[in-house]
Order: sequence, then C-alpha cells, then structure tokens
Amino acid sequence: MIIVNFSSIANVPPQNVHKDVLAAVLYGCNKLLDESTYDELSDSLRDWEYELFSSEMVDDDWYTRALVCMCLRGLRGESRPNILNISE
Repeated sequence: MIIVNFSSIANVPPQNVHKDVLAAVLYGCNKLLDESTYDELSDSLRDWEYELFSSEMVDDDWYTRALVCMCLRGLRGESRPNILNISE
C-alpha cells in the first residue's frame, strides 16, 4: 500500500495510491523533465499548484494532478514527496 500525504499542496487527507498509478505518473514526469526547460516547467508547476490550492472540488483527478506536481518537484530535487510505502 502506498500512502501519499498532499499537505504540501492543500489541507486534504492522505490518500492511497496504487503502485501502477505512481509508476505511470513518474514515467510521465520524467518525460516532462526531458522535454521542457527548467523555466517552462517552473512556470507550469506554479500555475498548476495554484489551481490545485484554489480548487473547490477535490476528487480523483485533483489527487492525480497533485501527485504529478509533487513528483515533478521531487525529481527536480526541490522537495521530497511525503510518500509512505507499507508492505503487507
């Protein structure tokens, strides 16, 4: 079980994330890093995080978009995502 704490983006409860979803997000984030300049990605991340923070609806899509932002920040070395992997 993988539990992700999204409190760095908004005051929402932690969520379980399936390992396949996390793997797909990380794959996509690595592609974004390869295809975007640092400044372009910085601007996009700032805009995406603001939209997440100011969103009134928190649903599965919100959590996926937040996971993308957290993973990108982590892969860029800016902040470590708060992810807990619990083996059963």
